[in-house]
Amino acid sequence: MAGSKETPRQKMIGMMYLVLTALLALQVSSALIYKFQYLNDSLEKTVSETKDISSEKLRNIASAVKQKGNKADEVKLKEEAEVISQKTRDLVTFIDNLKKDMITRTGGLEEDGSLKGAKEETEVEVIMIGAAKNGKAYELKKKLNDYVAFVNERSDKKFGAIALDASEDPLLKNNPDQRNKDFAELNFGQTPLVAALAALSEMESRVVGIEAVVLDEKSKKLDADEHKVDKLIPMVRTGTKIIPAGMKYEADVFMGAVMSSAKPNIHIGESTLNVDDNGIGKYSFTASGGNYVNGEIKKTWTGKIKMKNPDGTDTIYSITEDYIVTQPVIQVQSGNPPALYKNCSNKLNVQVPALGNNYNPDYRVDGASFIKGSRKGEVTIIPSGSIPTISLKVSSNGYYIGEEKYLVRLIPPPTVEVRVNGKVVDPRMGVEAVTVKNISVRIIPNPDFQKLLPQESIYTITEWAMTVGRGRRGGPAKTFKSATISVNDISTQLNANDNLIIDIKQVKRRNYKGELEDVKMPDKPEVVTLY
Repeated sequence: MAGSKETPRQKMIGMMYLVLTALLALQVSSALIYKFQYLNDSLEKTVSETKDISSEKLRNIASAVKQKGNKADEVKLKEEAEVISQKTRDLVTFIDNLKKDMITRTGGLEEDGSLKGAKEETEVEVIMIGAAKNGKAYELKKKLNDYVAFVNERSDKKFGAIALDASEDPLLKNNPDQRNKDFAELNFGQTPLVAALAALSEMESRVVGIEAVVLDEKSKKLDADEHKVDKLIPMVRTGTKIIPAGMKYEADVFMGAVMSSAKPNIHIGESTLNVDDNGIGKYSFTASGGNYVNGEIKKTWTGKIKMKNPDGTDTIYSITEDYIVTQPVIQVQSGNPPALYKNCSNKLNVQVPALGNNYNPDYRVDGASFIKGSRKGEVTIIPSGSIPTISLKVSSNGYYIGEEKYLVRLIPPPTVEVRVNGKVVDPRMGVEAVTVKNISVRIIPNPDFQKLLPQESIYTITEWAMTVGRGRRGGPAKTFKSATISVNDISTQLNANDNLIIDIKQVKRRNYKGELEDVKMPDKPEVVTLY
């Protein structure tokens, strides 16, 4: 059509139509029938898509005229567009009805949707040509050419006739086999149903194509094809809102232009964003870690924004955004050195400052059990077994952050303190024999251990024994359960140069659960020298 703009798809389908029509003159095979069916389906899809675009363009024309104040000349332009669109709809409806009539009169459709009379030629000729050349094709020819004439009167662009006799067609007028055929015979004579339907769909495609070109022309006169910005929003874009004191704060400050009449569709990966009335979509995700290089991982996300143009078509904009994931630093606050005590409740406070309020920790510990505290980051580690090192793995909101390793230490052994008459015995001085009235034994925790874990440093002596040694001989050992005993019954028997030999038999430590556990004491007696 003269002055018409065809899409590559329309051009391809048009070429297929010409090639298949030429092949049709040679044979009517099942394969060729199938190709015509495919061609007709493609043409009908193109017609439907073009109609939708034109309907959108017509609405944009009406909207543009209203926004400009309904000026007389622009109202006339809108009315011309509307009447052309109505003519187009009427003509396409007429052609659709012809196709439906032919399908019905040739047997209808199979269960799978295929044509029962796909190869039928005679009924097609009866309907479209007629015994006295009074068939529907002659009415169709007049409607097609009247449509073009009607459009040409209302458009700056001029279109050639759609329905031509062979003598009017530059490609056929010199062909001896075709030049004497009129429009009806040329398109529907000795033509199977499936090819006739494709011919009618091709005519529909040309009709809606003319409408699209004319509406595009009128739209441009109104600037209706341009996006109309009706709202401005002040915007600030900054890399971060949290900066340390002494660092420079930088931001881009600008005005954002918004069209309230058209919202974009924003897709990022598998996600479709919710878009607010200002056309802004919010995108958020939890950054995942990986193989850090110098504490960083460079990553990228991509997305697409689909925007409906005033002419009804879509424009898709691609987005690529780079970002850097920094490795969070785990900070452990504890009175403990970088080691934990076996079978003890080692309290830690594990924080990841970079995550701020988003920090929601969870833990996994290899070689130990743990108890989460009531406050964020608090955790108690209880090493057990024989593993010399444990690993505390930290996650937040399901994402792995990192790990901290700790050596496992044994509890340092306590010492024994002996008191006579309530006073600590000085082993260099000894005790005067005649003064001994009572003896007490206490277990003293290692001072460093007690300072770090006072709740784990509670010891109880549950059994000990004492022997009075005199020269190379010793009396029988007496066993005691109480930590303090009276020696009044033997005090008169004690002599200068005697030794009180004290053996610790059993000591218990109260652990974090309140349970008593055995403590292995050094196999070395405590000796009190008497003088």
